[in-house]
Amino acid sequence: SIKNHDVRNDLDKYFYRTAVNQQYAFNVSGNTPYVNYYMSAGYDDNMPSLTGERYNRISLLSQNSFKPAKNLQVTLGVNYVQTNNRSGNNQGYNFYSAVADKQYYPYAALADANGNALPVYEDYFKNWVDTAGDAKLFNWVEKPLADVNEVVNKSQTIDYLINTGISYNILPALSISAKYQYEHQLIVNSSLYKQDAYYTRNLLNNYSSIDPYSGAVTYNIPAGGILDMNNGALTSHQGRAQLNYNHGWSNNKHQLTAIAGFEINSTINSTATNRLYGYDEDHNTINAYVNYNVRYLQFSYPGFRYIPNNATITSNTDHFMSYYANAAYTYKSVYTLSASARTDEANLFGVRTNQKGTPLWSAGASWYVSKENFYKFNWLPLFKLRITYGFNGNISRQATAYTTIEYNTGALTPLPIAFVTNPANPNLKWERTGTLNIGADFSLKNDIVSGTVEYYQKHARDLLGPAPLDPTLGIGDFTNPSYYGNVAGMNGNGIDVQLNTKNIN
Repeated sequence: SIKNHDVRNDLDKYFYRTAVNQQYAFNVSGNTPYVNYYMSAGYDDNMPSLTGERYNRISLLSQNSFKPAKNLQVTLGVNYVQTNNRSGNNQGYNFYSAVADKQYYPYAALADANGNALPVYEDYFKNWVDTAGDAKLFNWVEKPLADVNEVVNKSQTIDYLINTGISYNILPALSISAKYQYEHQLIVNSSLYKQDAYYTRNLLNNYSSIDPYSGAVTYNIPAGGILDMNNGALTSHQGRAQLNYNHGWSNNKHQLTAIAGFEINSTINSTATNRLYGYDEDHNTINAYVNYNVRYLQFSYPGFRYIPNNATITSNTDHFMSYYANAAYTYKSVYTLSASARTDEANLFGVRTNQKGTPLWSAGASWYVSKENFYKFNWLPLFKLRITYGFNGNISRQATAYTTIEYNTGALTPLPIAFVTNPANPNLKWERTGTLNIGADFSLKNDIVSGTVEYYQKHARDLLGPAPLDPTLGIGDFTNPSYYGNVAGMNGNGIDVQLNTKNIN
């Protein structure tokens, strides 16, 4: 009987379905000499392959540009997106394991011949489940098929973005532009474990006790559903001002393009999680009395635990600032010299100006060999050589110039504790990577074969990573104390080859 049953057949039959995806979209656009406009609306309604799941999405977009005066252009855009996700306690094949005593063993039966849910003994032995508490506790039997709809996971994201810009042509070759973008995002997640959900019954039973004399049952977690909430919000401001120059002279024998600008970015990201016990979905009420300060003896094994309290609050604030400029000069469309420079600053590196930022630069040259008069290889109409060298930077939010402390609750007592996760590091720097790149671009006649061949060398300095610390300093995990800082370097080199072929025109 066991040999002839395969739990994967039950998973296919009861946990999966044919997915149906619907997408609807509408857009309108037009232009006049003074106005360009584009507006669109979309609606998605998807029924994924796992039963109990549903997804829908609404999107609205408006992007417009106006020319109120000569050489002046104004842009304005609004984008709104709302997504809704709903799912039950259904992980499909993630429940399955080929090991007999882990999750859904290969011969587990999830339903009988009439489609009624059958028990699966995943956490406890059958004899123990049938006798635990002398039938005075909540039913401890786990029936995965019946449990799918007893857990409701919901997720909603609302995101709206507004961008605006203005540009003005000062001269035919010189223009100035400014752009600003604002984004606000709200994320609301909830997981409801109803009273009949196995997760709820298992938790309530484990934190219960039975008086050996009277037989009375005490539930230290109130009866009802369990509601987990996880909400987040993101607010972002981005601004940029830029000068643009593009000029050719002597019949475009000489060509110069350049930009220079300033960019600023501020992002605040916050989250809050909470757990409510004794939740009544019909009346939207809770049982507020839960004692989180006592360690209770677990019913199913000899151990003491606090009642889970999933309450956390986090907030991250990031500020970035950049100054940048780059230029390229081309002669006869054959020879090109280019250079760029920028300074990036972040609030992660303290308040001193010489610590917040790092200067980055690059320089390069290219030679369009196939445009030379002496070039006679008709079978290779495109052949170009180029070389660049420069530095880029990187940061990590695990590192900061300030002492960072994390608060928590003690393991043996409910008293608050704090430990240093990162010591003060006034010498913290950006990661810097210098890269030399020498390459060739080529294409055979009619682009039948094209590609690039590149040789590179990279020299990374001040790489961020963990380094061991003296355990007596009392910083971080006492079993493996470490701090995060500029502790590494790396060198690398290699060859990149990319080939493209056009097999059918």
